[in-house]
Amino acid sequence: MTIRFVAILLLSATSCVSSGDASEAQKANGSRSHYAESVSMWTGDIEAQWAAIPFDRLGLEGSGCYGSCPEYRVQLFRGGQATYEGDRFAPRQGAYVGAVTLYDYGLLSALARRVGLLEMSDRYSAQWTDDETITFELTGAHGDKVISDYGRQGPPELQAFRALFESVVDRIRWKPTDAAR
Repeated sequence: MTIRFVAILLLSATSCVSSGDASEAQKANGSRSHYAESVSMWTGDIEAQWAAIPFDRLGLEGSGCYGSCPEYRVQLFRGGQATYEGDRFAPRQGAYVGAVTLYDYGLLSALARRVGLLEMSDRYSAQWTDDETITFELTGAHGDKVISDYGRQGPPELQAFRALFESVVDRIRWKPTDAAR
């Protein structure tokens, strides 16, 4: 719960819009905040809303460990498609499909940009053994970005993104695919 609060706090603290007025830098270049572009009140064409989000795909993968760390892979796609593959110790075993909402996908995308995931190191690693590796994947017009975090050594912003991602995954109504039945 605390990490989810941190994710919301990070979004609020880094918002480019204050009391509805754009900053001087935004006025100069004519842009709105990334949050306002990605997560709007949805007045208009939903397909255009999806198209405005900067990421084509967001992924999260847990590699497991020698103990009970879950092994899973989640992929969220622009347009709302979601896939889940769970293995050892994962909350769901097998392959699943679902739908992510425009709001949740936009929120994740906005947080990814706000906390600078694209500029973060590609790898964070603990100096001990037998811990889980979490891999983050982002694809879009900027190219691909993969971040590997062994032992939760990444910065707090990366951990907040993970917490928000996991809470979005928990809200999706997953349906087993034929392979999972």
